[in-house]
Amino acid sequence: MQGIVLSTDCVQRRHRRFDAYPALRLGTDGRLEISNNRAELSIKPFIICRKNWLFCCTLKGVKASSMIYSIIETAKENRLRPFGYLKYIFGTMPNIPKENYHTLLPWIKDLPDSLRLGQNNFDTAQ
Repeated sequence: MQGIVLSTDCVQRRHRRFDAYPALRLGTDGRLEISNNRAELSIKPFIICRKNWLFCCTLKGVKASSMIYSIIETAKENRLRPFGYLKYIFGTMPNIPKENYHTLLPWIKDLPDSLRLGQNNFDTAQ
């Protein structure tokens, strides 16, 4: 009888923990992906080509490479044309105050439509 009470206690504690931390309920939120396959596939080209990028032997080169690569992959995930998006942010950033940099983020709806990929299958993220 003691074991049953203990297991019931454990179950109750677990339920209280899930109630206190909604983020622990992964299976109840359909927006969350349990797998990280998309993230791994997005860094695969970077991992394969890293030996070709010998300019990254300095700390500044590593930081610059990682920032640009992060911007490009985030643009791809948000269905933007990476080259056009880079041209847009590098052309816009010098003309706006730092407080407004959040308006250049790839998930902002106010970005020009010319940066977005079309709906047909012929558009690519290149």
